[in-house]
Amino acid sequence: MFQILMSIQYFGIAVFFIELLYVIKQRPSRLQNILVLVMITSLLNFIGYTLEMQATNLQEAMCAIKVAYIGKPFIALCSFFFVVEYFHITLHKCIKMILIGIHVAIATFVFFYDKHTLFYYDVEFVYSGLYPHVKLEHAMVYLLYTLLLLIYMVVILVIGYQHYVKAETKNEKMRILCLCSITLITIITYLIYLTGVTGGYDLTAIGYLISATLLLISMVRYNLFDALTLAKDDISDEMEDMSELRKRETVILKVPDLV
Repeated sequence: MFQILMSIQYFGIAVFFIELLYVIKQRPSRLQNILVLVMITSLLNFIGYTLEMQATNLQEAMCAIKVAYIGKPFIALCSFFFVVEYFHITLHKCIKMILIGIHVAIATFVFFYDKHTLFYYDVEFVYSGLYPHVKLEHAMVYLLYTLLLLIYMVVILVIGYQHYVKAETKNEKMRILCLCSITLITIITYLIYLTGVTGGYDLTAIGYLISATLLLISMVRYNLFDALTLAKDDISDEMEDMSELRKRETVILKVPDLV
């Protein structure tokens, strides 16, 4: 069983790497930049968890978890930002910075897990389950972090449903359906993992792999990066540039009046 799980991990790393290259080759846009971050963070998480599965002691396992958490806290955040950008929803810069700060703090809690008990406690390496792995208890900050992840996912589903109802083309409906399916799969696999029935294996790894496959289908089959979306992106950029230019012109015009 362990070899099958390891094969899934290696296959997942290959899939994320190929998908990352595919996204990088797309026309530059804000959507593309955010999706590149989604791919990079997912790849780091997959690599870290693969190393964790191969760990033979607590020190190796926790080092691997730290590698995974370079990307793991930011997968949901970048996915949330991607959906917000895709549906052209305005999110205040202060809110973005606060959310980024929260996820950086989460990664910091994990990097220094041995200095406190706010995120993990009773950390030990056990030889039971499907394979030797880290057994730990989740503290208050982890539970709040989990709640935040669930909020992201619920918001994504609500936004997706609202736009699905208004979508006029089959491709647009299928793209939204893929995005919502990705979120649902992530929620389901994560909640199953939290029950402890998987013998120490983090089922969200398979969830991420299925999600990556759906995302690839959305990009290749249903033209996620279609001309219309990119055109809207370009128009939005131009409007922001024009607004900034007008502000500068206003300042320049006021200077002679003051003189």
